[in-house]
Amino acid sequence: MGEIAETAIIGGALAGLSLAYDLVERGFPPSALTIFDRGDAHRGSNAPALMMHPFPGREVRLRRDQGAFFVKSFKRMAQWRERFGEQQWWRSGTMVRPITDDDRGQLLYDSWQKVHHDLPEPIECQNMEAQEVNRRYSGLNLSTPALVYEPAAAVVAAPLLKHLRDLLDAKGVRFRDEAVESLDGTQEQGWTCVTSGTRWIGERVVLAVGSALADYFPGLDLRRRAGELLILQPPDSVRLGAFVNVKKHIVELADGRWVLGSTYFDPTDSTPRDDRVVIRALKNGVVDVIPAVEEAEVVRIWRGERGVFGSDDMPLVGPVPGRPGLFSMAAFGSKGLLWAPAAGAALAGLLMGHDNTISPHMDSRRMSADKWGRDHQWRISAR
Repeated sequence: MGEIAETAIIGGALAGLSLAYDLVERGFPPSALTIFDRGDAHRGSNAPALMMHPFPGREVRLRRDQGAFFVKSFKRMAQWRERFGEQQWWRSGTMVRPITDDDRGQLLYDSWQKVHHDLPEPIECQNMEAQEVNRRYSGLNLSTPALVYEPAAAVVAAPLLKHLRDLLDAKGVRFRDEAVESLDGTQEQGWTCVTSGTRWIGERVVLAVGSALADYFPGLDLRRRAGELLILQPPDSVRLGAFVNVKKHIVELADGRWVLGSTYFDPTDSTPRDDRVVIRALKNGVVDVIPAVEEAEVVRIWRGERGVFGSDDMPLVGPVPGRPGLFSMAAFGSKGLLWAPAAGAALAGLLMGHDNTISPHMDSRRMSADKWGRDHQWRISAR
């Protein structure tokens, strides 16, 4: 026999804790909730900074409920700031997207022309001449116009996750700092989570495991997308006053440091790329717009990994088809802050039987049981 509870969440980073927070806020008994978290220095939530803004792609476009979920997630972040204080984990700002003289810039401009009159509140986006941008943000040196929009933010997730975990722990949620090695759904009482030191038995399991979802479902079109970020200490006299997204993106944290990203590399490559190659690739992506980046001191390089659902680049949230009591809360890719807080609220509503506001575009049931892999229907092992 094992420890018995009602619901387990595997994964205690942004996705898992967002869901747990909403469950408890809606009245779910904290003592009936167990969170397993092995910890992973390379998961997306452990990046030195996460960007939150409504247009993370190459276009100013809100597709597949992205605008509504951004607004909901931004409101949730505001509640957390009210509850925990901003301290050093949050910095509001303005995003600057130069309209470069190439196909990329034309795509950006054309997309803005189509939608800027119809953006939902509180999103605002304007086309601004280079001279005005440089006047407002002294650390920038643009030669082309730019799209300037709000709201946007830079988040250092580690202190936020600690606040959430401490709150949930104080309310009685149980935490197990262990990796779940396998799941067994063959027993009448529900699911069994097996770790190196615990057997947990309960009705429902939620996989909030990021890129590790591919370990549980190797047949699903899940891709690991690895990348590198650069943490910089800028020259003393230079402040950006804005976030910038050009060939690379750069954010200015509350403590004045800059985080520059990102690159991509093959996560199966066991040999990290030479640091000098990474630094040069990242700095070259923004130096034309932010000359001071050349003189900024390199603090460190962070390498991490995200999970992406390759079929449509949308999250997988909700019941896993063919496996009663098993749920997914994963595949947020590079848009974790945009999707996860709102997705946590949606899945919490479904789990508690209050409502079902999971977007059909991210609902895990849009993929059939066959797509999830029938050969792993009842016993699932993380490779």
